[in-house]
Amino acid sequence: MTVHIPQETKLTIFGATGRVGRHVLEQAVAAGHDVTAVVRNPGKLTTPVQTVVMDMRAPEPVALKSALDGADAVLSCLGPQGRAEHGIVSTGTRAVVEAMEAAGGRRLVVISGVGVSTRTAYGRNLRGAFRISRADAAHLMLALVGRPEAVRQTVTVAY
Repeated sequence: MTVHIPQETKLTIFGATGRVGRHVLEQAVAAGHDVTAVVRNPGKLTTPVQTVVMDMRAPEPVALKSALDGADAVLSCLGPQGRAEHGIVSTGTRAVVEAMEAAGGRRLVVISGVGVSTRTAYGRNLRGAFRISRADAAHLMLALVGRPEAVRQTVTVAY
């Protein structure tokens, strides 16, 4: 799938040091995008970018507003780092959506652990599919930012 995102698109990436998030971050920076990374631990960043430090288990509205300011698209790669973090995806995603609505944000791509495929399905889940790499999942997330057919659709992609 070819990525059709205009150069220097301003992206905000939540969970940019995680298993998929680090691939999204590296690919976005390599493609020349203006990236803001929202992370708990900035010491885990391997790429120098604008950074907002926040724990999405307890999102801070002012920091969220700062992270989303001027973003053309938001990519959420939130995920738990253990059982103690159960609920971080729903809590964090809810906070991101509310902040985007308040700021007039229009494009959100979220990855979750639901669904596993090498195929892409718009508006439905896929059963019995195969695994894909985290780097490929990141590539698809970035590609979806520039695909009009993905707007307001559930696209099943996971690892």
